[in-house]
Amino acid sequence: WAYAAGVPVPAIHAAGPPSGSLDYAWNLMDFAPGQPLLSGLSAIGALRNVRVIARQMPDVLAQAAARLHQCDTRSLAADLAATGRDPSITTFLRRLGEAAVALGRNDLADHAQRLEAASPAAAVLCHGDLHPFNVLVDGNDWTLIDWSTAVIADPHYDLAFTTLMLAHPPLGGPRPIQAVVRAIGNRLARHFLRRYQHHTGLAVDPLLLDWGRSVHALRALVEVAEWEAAGQINTHAGHPWLQLRPTLELQLKVVRQ
Repeated sequence: WAYAAGVPVPAIHAAGPPSGSLDYAWNLMDFAPGQPLLSGLSAIGALRNVRVIARQMPDVLAQAAARLHQCDTRSLAADLAATGRDPSITTFLRRLGEAAVALGRNDLADHAQRLEAASPAAAVLCHGDLHPFNVLVDGNDWTLIDWSTAVIADPHYDLAFTTLMLAHPPLGGPRPIQAVVRAIGNRLARHFLRRYQHHTGLAVDPLLLDWGRSVHALRALVEVAEWEAAGQINTHAGHPWLQLRPTLELQLKVVRQ
């Protein structure tokens, strides 16, 4: 649908759900040329290339968010209604709440209810995972990939995730270098929001941005709780959710049991 709406994404030609012979959902799509905005970049590499990153990355991400959020979703809503699917943010939060209850994390379930009640009325197509590794750049062209967390939500849902990842890039490196990279990342996040406003003419609401960050913190912490319940936390060592866990818990004011 995004491809038909003119968003630079790979066209999908066939798709299917998990089956007896394949444990995962699958799709067959066009090849997307290019490399991720931060392909193979480390914390030290980010410092060496800071001028290029500061000039290119925020604007490309802002272009991607703007193109996506300016799509007319009325026909999409009708198409989805015919399938019985509801990819709204409220349904997504309800599923997160149910998962949290099943894990015995009533604290996270309470946050899900609170965030669902506070969900803004605006409804645009959101990627849900808009960060530099999911945008392929080929010269002056870009392609947005990895749509596994797409929802219909307020545009601040996307803006919140992008600013969160820019301000806390999971690039590793020595702690002093990480601190410098985070400082640069915060500037990139602010520049991204300015470019988004330039491309859309829309003002960014700090309260809605905070709501969006809380939703992303919730989804990440529910996933981490699932890993812990399954005894798989060590197999996910180095995952951005684990690196960002203190920040995410602070966002929700979660106290570990």
